[in-house]
Amino acid sequence: MKRTKLRLAAACILFTALGCGGGDRGNTFTAPPAPVATSIEVQGNGQTVRVGQVVGTAPLVTVKDQAGAAMSGVSVAFVVSSGSGTLNGGSAITNASGIATLPTWTLGTTPGANSVTATATGGSNPS
Repeated sequence: MKRTKLRLAAACILFTALGCGGGDRGNTFTAPPAPVATSIEVQGNGQTVRVGQVVGTAPLVTVKDQAGAAMSGVSVAFVVSSGSGTLNGGSAITNASGIATLPTWTLGTTPGANSVTATATGGSNPS
């Protein structure tokens, strides 16, 4: 009795597999889209500058994906987040190395901490 059930189960699996077509019908696998930016490395941090003066080393960021690869074509928006400074050119697009540079940052006239926040959106992951 057990053998009959096993044979019927095997026959059902065979018919099910045959009924699916079993062949390649031109379907192709498409890789998932590139991962989004997960890290932004900053350079130009920790400078000491007199109030009202332009920062000597323009801040730059390197945008990377989840695998640590540089992301090109990413829009990076720079915004003064503390202090009363001004930015000349508040956005930049990352180059092939994933680097975006803030053109000019002039500190405010009040002594104290000043900071800029960078936010990355969009872009593509090089192959």
